[in-house]
Amino acid sequence: MFKNILYPIVILLLLTTAPISGNEQLERIQFINTKYENDCSIIHFTCISEAMNGRAIKAWVVLPPAYTSETQQTFPVLYALHGRGAPYDTYSKMSRLHEDLIDMPMIIAGFDADEASWYLDSPVVHESQFTTFFFDEFLPAVETQWRVNGERAISGFSMGGFGALHFALTKPDKFSSVSGLSSALQPARLVGESAIRNDFIKLLGHEDPDTSILELANRLEQQILSDNPFPPIYQHCGTEDGLIEFSRDFTKRMVNTNATIMERFYIETSADSIDKKKYSAYATEHTIRFKAIESPGGHDWTFWHSNINGILNFHYRHFLNGQ
Repeated sequence: MFKNILYPIVILLLLTTAPISGNEQLERIQFINTKYENDCSIIHFTCISEAMNGRAIKAWVVLPPAYTSETQQTFPVLYALHGRGAPYDTYSKMSRLHEDLIDMPMIIAGFDADEASWYLDSPVVHESQFTTFFFDEFLPAVETQWRVNGERAISGFSMGGFGALHFALTKPDKFSSVSGLSSALQPARLVGESAIRNDFIKLLGHEDPDTSILELANRLEQQILSDNPFPPIYQHCGTEDGLIEFSRDFTKRMVNTNATIMERFYIETSADSIDKKKYSAYATEHTIRFKAIESPGGHDWTFWHSNINGILNFHYRHFLNGQ
């Protein structure tokens, strides 16, 4: 009797936990159109999200010229996240990005994360589950549809810069590097502004929401101080950007965290003279590999478009190191 009851239950569990096949990932994608700029293919499509009740999320990819000319070649993917209130396909319109893909061939991909989702999984808004969407639906669909080599990185501007670090902190082993332009690195400190406050009241479901998930510096420090690896970080902010002081504070936190980590090296090393090779190896293995740049500019298209080359260069170097 018990065998007859348990058998269908076991079968049901196996069916419900089975991984999604490549064909099912491909079925998520519904193509809209393809355009061509500087020999790059710019493809717009929608990606169906079961996590968000069947929403069709607008998305895009830019394929480098080599994708068409070298039909057997595979490519790394840079996921590029838009800012709060910005067009979801901002990166796909950057002519300098198209030009750079000639010498730095990679696939660039992004999606519409609504005006102010902050790329989070909302506990109260079922149609706003963008962390789950990215890892479980968008990333697998992109990497099933196009020829990829397994190397991936993530970047974003403004809110997208927050999203890039948030995604990397969620699953750091998924990325070879992470970057941001004008990143909103400390959004919890912006909660006093009515528009930002309303974002998180809506997303987190409380007048005085728990903002611990927004504390990227705390989360990154915990990651590193626990001896958990994290990919290299590159941040670039304009000196006329309203977020510049937050960016500088974040950088100071990273510098202080690295200093704390290196104090361990001195404690653990009893020798009177420090071996430079051991010092360098310890620093590489245990500290945050973090580069912060400032240059003239504001929080706008001109700054992001002008500085996209530095982002692509950073990621391309790490893609080459991973191959």
